[in-house]
Amino acid sequence: MKRILTMAAALVLLMSVFMTGALADKTMYVRTGNGKTLNVRSEPNTGDNIIFRFEYGQEVTVAYDLGNGWSCVRLAGRFSDDGYVMTKYLVSSKPGKYVPTSADAELAKPATSKESFTMDQLNEVLKTGKAVTPYTITLYPTRASGWVYLRWVPSRNAQKITTYPGGTEVRVIAEMKDWYQVEDPATGVVGFVNSSYVH
Repeated sequence: MKRILTMAAALVLLMSVFMTGALADKTMYVRTGNGKTLNVRSEPNTGDNIIFRFEYGQEVTVAYDLGNGWSCVRLAGRFSDDGYVMTKYLVSSKPGKYVPTSADAELAKPATSKESFTMDQLNEVLKTGKAVTPYTITLYPTRASGWVYLRWVPSRNAQKITTYPGGTEVRVIAEMKDWYQVEDPATGVVGFVNSSYVH
């Protein structure tokens, strides 16, 4: 019996050491893809309230990684003790000065007041859509140094939501003529990519 109690105590001690290490605060740094601020949200969801913003390169105290693309961060001294940021924008070493890429310049262009597609054209594409069991695809631009655009509707003339480098994986949730409706598993953002950029 004494041996069983000793083993149980050792197991409890070992688990407490493991849990303490797993929950220990960690220092990370902000590295956004566009050099702008990183939104801190009240809950781990892009639809929740923005309660603070970290600057590019700012040191951040991470309480823990949720394992779903989000991390809990400390906001000591502010009205809320904790907030949530997308883990993909946190790095372990302080990033250098941000240097914009050609893709950033493209996204920074102001959206035109009239996008050059008609609702009839859009409806023709959407009518061909069918829901699918979600699966993962890899995006490939036409040039090795190029980008694949995620658009808000299935049209090459539609506004861009974001850009992806070659090799990025996204989840297909619907298929239609020449287009996939996809979800970014890291951010939850949904949009459309042209099928010519998938091999």
